Amino acid sequence: MPLERINPEGMYQPNRNIYSQVVKATGGTQVHVAGTVPFDTEQNVVGIGDMRAQVLKILENLEISLNAGGAGRADVVRINVFAVDVDAYVADGAPEVQNLYARIGNGGPNFCFAGHTDVVPVGDAGDWTVDPFGAEIRDQRLYGRGASDMKPAIAGFVAGLFGIGGGFVVVPALLLVFSFFGVDGEVLTHVAIGTSLATIIVTSSRSVHAHNKRGAVDLQIIRDWAPWLLVGVVGGIILAQFMDGRSLKWVFSIGVFLMGLHFIMPVLKDVKLSNEMPKGVALAGLASFLGGFSALLGIGGGTIAILTMTMCGRPIHQAVGTASGFGVIIAVPGAIGFALLGLGASQLPIGSFGYVNVLAVVAITAMSFITAPLGARAAHALNGPALKRVFGVYLVATSAIVLWNSFT
Repeated sequence: MPLERINPEGMYQPNRNIYSQVVKATGGTQVHVAGTVPFDTEQNVVGIGDMRAQVLKILENLEISLNAGGAGRADVVRINVFAVDVDAYVADGAPEVQNLYARIGNGGPNFCFAGHTDVVPVGDAGDWTVDPFGAEIRDQRLYGRGASDMKPAIAGFVAGLFGIGGGFVVVPALLLVFSFFGVDGEVLTHVAIGTSLATIIVTSSRSVHAHNKRGAVDLQIIRDWAPWLLVGVVGGIILAQFMDGRSLKWVFSIGVFLMGLHFIMPVLKDVKLSNEMPKGVALAGLASFLGGFSALLGIGGGTIAILTMTMCGRPIHQAVGTASGFGVIIAVPGAIGFALLGLGASQLPIGSFGYVNVLAVVAITAMSFITAPLGARAAHALNGPALKRVFGVYLVATSAIVLWNSFT
């Protein structure tokens, strides 16, 4: 395809013609504009120390270049922006919005899931029909900043990424939301756990399907563990009715914290218990404990399952994929059990069937249904050690949130 090189009038001219301001693919529809800086026609910097003035000059130069190529602002499909001094922009009066994206090491490929990073300025509070920071409740609905956010999407993504059912995201979020709505403390934790288990049915199903397409699910392990997982779930549900909410939170927080430390500082990384998965009494005991522990805390059981499989010689990606299958086996009877356990309970939030809040289940699963496969894709793009570190940081953060909540 012939290329037409253009240096339009009104723009600074490249030294010694080593490049062109505009390259137009004649006979086609693409116009490529070179890197543009805030120069005038004499190559003097416009607006020294004034980032706003520099941005305006760059946009002016871009429009000149576009027009020279037979295009305009409406035709732009992609633009890259590089700002050297963001502080100058903030000092000019713009609202301060800070986000941090970090990369560990120099390897690749790299993946960043930015679910919700912008903090849009409120503007004139008088234009709001409610106080943006007042969290006002009208007709059982919450109005204000952050009332509807990315929590369901993040839960689904985490389910796919770490092989868990999303409970480590959903349970803390529901505890905070239900507390805000004044749900009675006697049923608060039980509703959060029961609702989380119901959402895990969808998130884990989507996650295990996505991992299985990549050949990362060991179906034989799932078949061997399934009967004992069910035994543990039944025991966990029975035990749940004799425990108060604060006790459940403490157990949740301590257990998650210890597991998080293992993945951040893997002191057992070189320890392999065996090259084979547990069998016989060991399998029955571990699987039953996993089912009961998960049912008590509203999680998919992926954490302990991943730890067990990696210490038995399974690669991290296969461990994550197979653990997703455990989540389905645990969540179905767990959700049914908590729903039946809560029948007749008083002070339940609106839309609840026993200890399962149907409205929350629908809201969470709608978005996580989409994002769980994205998490599974990211899991296979990351190397094993990096995935473990990310997993550990996430668990420690979750532990701190739940522990703080238990004292409020």
